[in-house]
Amino acid sequence: MNSVVDSLNLPRDVFYGAPLLHITGKYEGIIENYKSIIEYDENNLILNTKDGKIKITGDSIKIEYFNESDMKIKGNLKEIVLL
Repeated sequence: MNSVVDSLNLPRDVFYGAPLLHITGKYEGIIENYKSIIEYDENNLILNTKDGKIKITGDSIKIEYFNESDMKIKGNLKEIVLL
């Protein structure tokens, strides 16, 4: 299946539903293709995705908006770990 995606030059996020993280500096980010919020407080955000979990740590983390497929976060983002 990977060869089909590669040969047709298809975006992996669209074909596989892979998570996308768009980080602007260390103060905000947009996360696409997540499934659910597992944990959330001002220092941690853990999201469930099709490919596993994403943990974002920092200070004063706030979810500015979210819907069924994407969210925008703000704060002093320090670390992003794929679990």
